[in-house]
Amino acid sequence: WREDNSRQILETFNKILATYGAETPVFIMGDMNAKPSAASIKMLAQKLSNCTSVAKISRSTGASYHKVGKNPTASSPIDHMFVTEKTVTVYTHKLDTSNEAKMSSDHYQLICDVSLN
Repeated sequence: WREDNSRQILETFNKILATYGAETPVFIMGDMNAKPSAASIKMLAQKLSNCTSVAKISRSTGASYHKVGKNPTASSPIDHMFVTEKTVTVYTHKLDTSNEAKMSSDHYQLICDVSLN
C-alpha cells in the first residue's frame, strides 16, 4: 500500500506541474511510515529530492519517531520532506530533538530551511 500511496502522490505531482507549469515549487512531506531504503521512498526520489539528501548546510538522518517521552530506538527516519530541487533550495534539514518535542508527539518535528529559486 505504501508504493500505491507513492504512485498516487506522483500522479498528483504530475497534475500540479501540468496545471501550473514545470517551474512550480512542490513540497511533499509527512509521516510516510517507510525508511529511506524502502521502495515507496525510492519511487518518490526518482521525481523529487529528499531534503535529507540535498541540504546544503546540515542534515539529520536519525530516527524521527519514538515512544512519547522516550529516546528513539530506531536508526533511520520514517518522516520525509521532498521538494522540486530545480525550484527549491534546501539549506538545512533537522529534527527538533528537544525534550519538549520528545514529549509532544511520537515523532520529532521535521524542520527544513528552504528558499524558492
